[in-house]
Amino acid sequence: MRVLTIANQKGGISKTTTTLNIGAGLHRAGKKVLLIDLDTQGDLSYNVAAKEQQKSLLDVVNGNADMIDVIQKTESGLDVIPSSVELVELENRIANFDFSNLDYDYILLDCPPNMAGNTVAAIRASDGVLVPTTADFYSYKSVKAIADSLKTIDRKLQGIILTRFTSRLVITKQILEDLEKLAGELGTKLYKSAIRECVSIRESQLMQQNIFSYAPTSTAAIDYENLVKEILGEE
Repeated sequence: MRVLTIANQKGGISKTTTTLNIGAGLHRAGKKVLLIDLDTQGDLSYNVAAKEQQKSLLDVVNGNADMIDVIQKTESGLDVIPSSVELVELENRIANFDFSNLDYDYILLDCPPNMAGNTVAAIRASDGVLVPTTADFYSYKSVKAIADSLKTIDRKLQGIILTRFTSRLVITKQILEDLEKLAGELGTKLYKSAIRECVSIRESQLMQQNIFSYAPTSTAAIDYENLVKEILGEE
């Protein structure tokens, strides 16, 4: 079982979209996948059409439920532990997530855009951290910031994923070079499969579908498929 946290302190960088579509791509490749939504906004939960339930991950942390009790099956074939407003209680404490009794090939944790308790707990429970980022200066700074944070938690930055990529922008080439240099300095990788800007992504979110179900021939579907192949190649 491989546990990966998808995190970035900056919002608006397609973190949730990337979690969903990596999960969907892994499922298409025959892997058993669990998604965990740790963001109280619940965007990932909405995208997989998760239903409200009485028990949440907070109940598991507090010893009032087992992890298996809060897992939902979805029509997409992906399992999910949905978000809950109660997760706000974990922001100011460090929880311990124990996945040892679960039977999955991959567990993907989608974090809020901060380094509060939810995110730190996810990182501590993971084998590696994937950091989505867009090609702009502020996003570059956020990658550096989360890499510095990981050093204090003693966890590995698995790789940097470039999202909402538009090659025709002048700034893109410079930021791309900067990210490649930063990845080298951090001892990690910038994944070759950049996710191109694509209207089908926004449409799929509206339809509560992953990109493979909604627009399997779109550029985004092709890019996420290639990204999943890179991730599978790390096994």
